[in-house]
Amino acid sequence: MTTKPAFSTADSDAAPAVAVIITAKDAARTSPIAVASALSQRLAREVVFVDDGSSDGTAEAARACDDGRGRLKVIRLDRNRGPAFGRNLAIASSVSPYFCILDADDFFGPDRLERMFAAGGDGWDLLADDIVFCRDMTPASAYDRLLSDDVATPCEIDLAAFVRGNLPYANRRRRELGFLKPIVRRATAERLGVRYDERLRLGEDVMYYARLLLGGAVFRLVEACGYHAVQHADSLSARHRTEDIANLYAALAEARSESPAAAALDPYLRSTRNNLAVRDALDRKRADGWGGFLGSLGRRPDCVPHILKTVVRDKLAAVARAGA
Repeated sequence: MTTKPAFSTADSDAAPAVAVIITAKDAARTSPIAVASALSQRLAREVVFVDDGSSDGTAEAARACDDGRGRLKVIRLDRNRGPAFGRNLAIASSVSPYFCILDADDFFGPDRLERMFAAGGDGWDLLADDIVFCRDMTPASAYDRLLSDDVATPCEIDLAAFVRGNLPYANRRRRELGFLKPIVRRATAERLGVRYDERLRLGEDVMYYARLLLGGAVFRLVEACGYHAVQHADSLSARHRTEDIANLYAALAEARSESPAAAALDPYLRSTRNNLAVRDALDRKRADGWGGFLGSLGRRPDCVPHILKTVVRDKLAAVARAGA
């Protein structure tokens, strides 16, 4: 399962070799498009696909896309382990000097990787391009992009800027920088000992990039080169549990305690704590009624204003939707 490919992996600027990492669960419909778009990249020396305990033939759908050039490796897990586990496994099963993530319901445009290297120049450890949002798995359905118009690329972002770029704002479309899918220099990740936190099913990308930035990695942004993200109302990222938020908060708190430089994480730590407090209060209300809700408020008095504001805002939005 983890046999290394036989090609050379010298870190050559003339022809960089990239491993494209895809993890998927029950994505038989979209995986073939994602895999085909990865295999179409001239710089993709490896495409490692991890079927994370699917029940719909996802692994078979991915294998059917093999172009016969020995670049596609499909690993099937017998139970769901989460995207962080799958990505760590795929990264460890590849050898190219660079790797990047492709979600199984997204796809690359032509020569995305080549265009990124051309735009990124030298001296980076993470190289990300702006994301193009699509309504379906076709470039023609593009309707928006991630970065706002006031972000001039190419540019570099430090940990503080990355954290600011992941804070949620009411009444604004989500533009979190954690959505970015950069090319990562393997030597930097290995030198810093950074791996995906396998506890996480929410915010695993954010924590991975933050850990690299804490270690001094250079994160460069360039213009859109062809990462197409398809937004689905029923995506896994839209269905996180209270436990997922609690695990993200724990991971942030751990990182915050390890280095003075991690103080840059404080705004995101507070935001995650507020989100956890809201979810806990609502869970307690469902389980124990208003007494449970009020008890939850009492345990987190500093979060009470955020909890009440969020509950009122969501109720008003629900009433507005019902009226419409």
